[in-house]
Amino acid sequence: MSDPLPFRLRLLAFALAVATAAPTHAQGFPGGGPPPAGGAPRRGAAPAAATMRETAAPDPLVRLFAQLRELRSDLMIREDQAEAWTALRDAVRAYVDETTAPRASGAGRADPRRGLRDRATQARQHADALERVVDRLDALADRLDGDQRRRLDARLDALAQAPGAPR
Repeated sequence: MSDPLPFRLRLLAFALAVATAAPTHAQGFPGGGPPPAGGAPRRGAAPAAATMRETAAPDPLVRLFAQLRELRSDLMIREDQAEAWTALRDAVRAYVDETTAPRASGAGRADPRRGLRDRATQARQHADALERVVDRLDALADRLDGDQRRRLDARLDALAQAPGAPR
């Protein structure tokens, strides 16, 4: 079997991209867009608050961590594997925190070179955080038995084949 690292890296990038995707604001309004000018509701439209509750997209972070819980359950992580699992989960959380942290946006306008340098620094920080996730995933995979590893690879493969996954 070939080394699954590039595949796992693509999968983790996809999962984390889903986790950090910004929700679309238009989903919360009747008709898929904001109310007409003047703020008057459309005739026959439901109150905006009710519509937003009904159509709001689920929080991608909640979905990501639910998938992690499902994966842990599916893998039947044993007590001797719990430390490696916790390290992976914590690395994913740290990556999400890193990629969703607010950034100062005014510096690039005043000094474009500094703005570019700041973006390069951020990209390195994101890559370092993702590398830590991959390292923790490999450490966990090393502790799994053959059946668990096959289940892990099958779950990761299914996610990688999902629409929108990085190729």
